[in-house]
Amino acid sequence: FDFDIAGSRGAHYLRVVGRLVDGATVESADAQMSTLTRSLSQEYPSTNEGWGATVVDLHGMLVGDTVRQTLFVLWGAVGFVLLITCVNVANLFLARTTARRVEFAVRSALGAGRSRLVRQMLAESSVVSVMSAMLGVGLAVLGVRVLVALNPANIPRLNEVGIDGVALAVTLGVTLLIALVVGLVPVAQARRSGVFATVRDISSVGGGRQGHSIRRTLVVLQVAVAVMVVIGSGLVMRSLWRLQSVDPGFDITGASVFDVSAPRQRYPDYPQLRELYGRVLAEIAALPSVTAAGLTNLLPLGGDLRFSFTPVSLDLPRGEQPSGLMRTVTPGYFEAIGIPLLRGRGFDDSDRGDHPVVIINESLADRYFSDTDPLGRQLSRF
Repeated sequence: FDFDIAGSRGAHYLRVVGRLVDGATVESADAQMSTLTRSLSQEYPSTNEGWGATVVDLHGMLVGDTVRQTLFVLWGAVGFVLLITCVNVANLFLARTTARRVEFAVRSALGAGRSRLVRQMLAESSVVSVMSAMLGVGLAVLGVRVLVALNPANIPRLNEVGIDGVALAVTLGVTLLIALVVGLVPVAQARRSGVFATVRDISSVGGGRQGHSIRRTLVVLQVAVAVMVVIGSGLVMRSLWRLQSVDPGFDITGASVFDVSAPRQRYPDYPQLRELYGRVLAEIAALPSVTAAGLTNLLPLGGDLRFSFTPVSLDLPRGEQPSGLMRTVTPGYFEAIGIPLLRGRGFDDSDRGDHPVVIINESLADRYFSDTDPLGRQLSRF
């Protein structure tokens, strides 16, 4: 900062990063900060009354509850799909075992023990599970690469996302568990029906009453889980559709954005930066396909830069300190981003230096200027 932060007691937009000493907790640090802010509010009531501080861990700040809940929802959806697949495969193995009852009966009569036939079933289910897991890991690696390449916004530490040893170990464990469960279902049905020891009821369709009972149970479970997945997917799609239908207050149709990062070695001072940005803006605005162009330090919904202010000649309740999100923009920004100007005028090139001008949105006007005309009013910034 090129100005005295210590003298700007109303700069409530700053965030402080610290490291706790050994043995300290976030809760204890939060309690200490609460004591400190109460002391500051008594010492500096004009700028600190009504203000506090909240201490959160860095992991929680980066990830937050929203990302955590989203990941748990996705995890649950994947679990349901995996359960449907397991039930389907178990049904197929059960039908296959029923069709092979004659084979198993003959092998049993020739001296094959029950444990040998059980090991064969488990080996077959393991081969199917391992091959499916290998295919799944390959698709997961490809999918993760595509996800990282798309670079979706608001995903913290996206560059670190990948298939590591932990993911492979979990996949191996789940694969062996699924192979065991899927293999044991036909084993249990075959044991109940005595398929390993006798050829009785070979001609019965579907493997007898016990086979029908197990398959009916599996089918009911599969249908129930599938219905839950379909309902959950419908709710998610409905939520996404409603989010897409919300009017954000600006129009992104035909709008393109990009960042300009000037090397500090070539542009060490603000006048040089201003000249660079002005030249870039002028060249973009001169393109035949561009109808409007503007610069901003923060795009809509792209971050927060909060500042405190006091409306001049406006009485506010004691202790109330208005604040808002501030963005620095150039003339042409509102036209380029599709934000309509409801009243007043837009910025021009003379609105700088000794002639500062501010444009407020409708929400701020309704909150602090509901009983008066905001046009021509002044804001005193801390």
